Amino acid sequence: MQNKFNFYDFIGYVIPGMLACIFLYWLLVGILSLPIEVELKSLGESILFLGLAYFFGHLVQAYGNSIETEAVKKWGGWFSDQLMRDDNSYFTPSFKTDLRSAMKKVFGDPTDVGGDDQNQKARRQELFNLCYSLIVQEGAALHTEIFNGVYSLYRGMLAATNIGIITSVIIIIKHLIILILNCFKISVPSSPIWTFSGFHLGIGIGALLLFLLIHHPLEARFERFAQHFANSVYRSFYVWSKRKLH
Repeated sequence: MQNKFNFYDFIGYVIPGMLACIFLYWLLVGILSLPIEVELKSLGESILFLGLAYFFGHLVQAYGNSIETEAVKKWGGWFSDQLMRDDNSYFTPSFKTDLRSAMKKVFGDPTDVGGDDQNQKARRQELFNLCYSLIVQEGAALHTEIFNGVYSLYRGMLAATNIGIITSVIIIIKHLIILILNCFKISVPSSPIWTFSGFHLGIGIGALLLFLLIHHPLEARFERFAQHFANSVYRSFYVWSKRKLH
């Protein structure tokens, strides 16, 4: 479990957190023109950087949760719910029947309950969570955990990309304003903040184009791994049930 925890934390929190640290550094240098130099020359400095990245990664993922909420609405609901609906064709009807039967044997409750659609969705989500918890405890969730980690990575990368777009726009606006003022010979304060940098303007434009270019592919991969994760939970539980119940 320790290896799985480290894997999930590294790709889910540390990598997006590293990007957040880079964006923060870029804001301090590109906007405030602070003379900050960052060099990781020792093991202690590297560990400190990883700690900061891990911390900022949690902040990025907190923002990612709101992105996830909006994405789920576009998908038509959680895939954990979609895959088990009768009108969904991802699983064959016979597989869903067998899967529901296995859930009933293991968890003791019927897999379908009466009531409105929201009640049905809530019950399907409960059963999905139970299946996930069971395969993790039984050591049958290796690939599922990988899918979950990659899904978390794409959620964090989407959040970091949005932050990068905002950062790039701020950098571009700042240096464009100073460039325009200089072109019209309008005096500006002598503060370092008002120093024009063609380098930061160019990097800002390039970064903005890059972030806009990769945003849609990241959304597509985010959706794909959400589906892979839900599919893996159900199939891993099904295989486990066939081994243990027969």
